[in-house]
Amino acid sequence: MLAVSVLMVTVSFVSVAGFTTPTGVLSMRLTGVYDSAANSALLFGTWPLQLLAVLIALIALATIFLFNNRKLQIKLSAVSLWLIVLFLGAFIVYLFLIPGKLNAAFSFEIPSLLPLAALLLNVLALRAIRADEELVRSLDRLR
Repeated sequence: MLAVSVLMVTVSFVSVAGFTTPTGVLSMRLTGVYDSAANSALLFGTWPLQLLAVLIALIALATIFLFNNRKLQIKLSAVSLWLIVLFLGAFIVYLFLIPGKLNAAFSFEIPSLLPLAALLLNVLALRAIRADEELVRSLDRLR
């Protein structure tokens, strides 16, 4: 879950996509689409992505410290998983919406894969927490 938090915070500060227009190159961060040539002027706001990324990071970080309450840890991990899926859906919608609004062509950047890595790590963490809970339950039956 720490890796999920780190990945989502990292994706908050880097450019996740690029757009090419007839007038120049635009870069997309989670806060919006910025013009590279015009001193980073905001052209299109994408603040819901930033809000979701921060929320996912906070929930994943809080989940780490709930090791005594595995049931709540499982629930928060599931919430984090669904928020990452929502984040990816909103990200894809913005990637299809922005080129039409700004008359631009999309160019792929590597940091846009970080949320997918966070999704995979969240699934693995959820499976490990569930396995730990089943192990504790099986040990309780033996006593």
